[in-house]
Amino acid sequence: MRAVRWGLAAIVAIGALTIASSAAAKTFDVTTRNDPAPNGCHRHNCSLREAIRAANAHAGADRVLLPSRNTYDLSIANAAGGENNALEGDLDVKSGPLLIEHLGTGRATIDAHGIDRVFDVFQGAPTHFVKLVIRGGDQPTGAGLGGGIRSTNANLTLTRTSVTHNRTVDQDGGGIAFPEGNASLTLSQSGVTHNFSGAAGGGLSFTKGGTGHLAIDRSRLSANESSDRGGGLFTAVRASITDTTVSGNQSANGSGGGAAIEGLVGGSLIKDSTISGNTAATEGGGLVVEFTPTTHVVNTTIAGNHTAASGGGASVIDSGAVSLNAVTVARNSADASGGGLFNQSTRPFKVENSLIALNTAAATGDDCADGGPPGERFDSLGHNLLSRLADCNGFDGPADLVSTHPMIGNLHWYGGPTETIPLTKVSPAIGHANPSTAPARDQRGHLRDTQPDAGAYER
Repeated sequence: MRAVRWGLAAIVAIGALTIASSAAAKTFDVTTRNDPAPNGCHRHNCSLREAIRAANAHAGADRVLLPSRNTYDLSIANAAGGENNALEGDLDVKSGPLLIEHLGTGRATIDAHGIDRVFDVFQGAPTHFVKLVIRGGDQPTGAGLGGGIRSTNANLTLTRTSVTHNRTVDQDGGGIAFPEGNASLTLSQSGVTHNFSGAAGGGLSFTKGGTGHLAIDRSRLSANESSDRGGGLFTAVRASITDTTVSGNQSANGSGGGAAIEGLVGGSLIKDSTISGNTAATEGGGLVVEFTPTTHVVNTTIAGNHTAASGGGASVIDSGAVSLNAVTVARNSADASGGGLFNQSTRPFKVENSLIALNTAAATGDDCADGGPPGERFDSLGHNLLSRLADCNGFDGPADLVSTHPMIGNLHWYGGPTETIPLTKVSPAIGHANPSTAPARDQRGHLRDTQPDAGAYER
């Protein structure tokens, strides 16, 4: 197991242990799956809402246990509109640390049935969700951010948890919203799927830069939709995305169909991940990077994404240093320029040991293109393979190769946690990477040999 995986798993385990074993910790067992008017959490009569209220009233660390993997329904509408004590509408978490978990097989489902969002987590109440499905949250016009979960400057951790089928009509974060930037969100072995935002971040949104951090590991962000930027996710804080799939998301009127990384305080890393089948109305069908200090993409597959503008696979706009190492950018498309990669920034887009192939653009630059004043917008560090060189200004590094027949397979699972694109046995990408700069392992976690291959897949 790789170190990055162990690190996140250890953080999650330690966090859970801290909550569960604290001397002041208290456990509240949920015994009913309906949602009666709150009347105290008693030993044999305690709803989820009553358990949350009891945990809020207790000053120490707490744990709420959901024994059933069936559905816990929320049904008390938020008639007052601004009620924040979990009496009605969403479940307001106001005291922490709080661990909410299902201990049995499968997952316990919490369904708001459209009465409000599901959870509203307040500052000073770090919360950890384990083995849950959080669904049915809704924020109508003018109601607020976060269809499933809103966290206001409170650290949030999701482990083996799904946030699905939630929406905001005109605000950010269809599934999860962080309106402030000084807390951290960690997703481990979790899913954010089928959520809708009428603004930015169909799946999740971290809307303000700050000291916070977004960490996503071994997770999936799929089939989300936003009206503005970031169909799958929008983040303005430091982000680390590893072993994760971002697929089938849509930005209906904005950029970054899969992900929009913008205005970060610190650098971001996307590693061992797949960004596929996403669509955007403007720049970056799979990924858009804008106003960020540094963004590094390593051992990642960007495939089958589409934009109605430029940068079918990925687009960079007025950003700091952006680099790709051992990345496969294949079969993406753009209705304007740069089917694979598009760089509109004044800083060069550094690329090495990568495979950029079979991308298409209706205007210019099938595999890559640039915008703005003339100049080399790509800085090749060498050992790249492209299928078309036209408009890829700057791919003149050592051992750069152009081959109209890259001989690659289809996106599928070939081992590892994410889909990859394999090389056939006669692919010119085989043995084409630089042994001194290529990652020691490929996207699947397989060791590369002494003559490594270009792209995210080591044959």
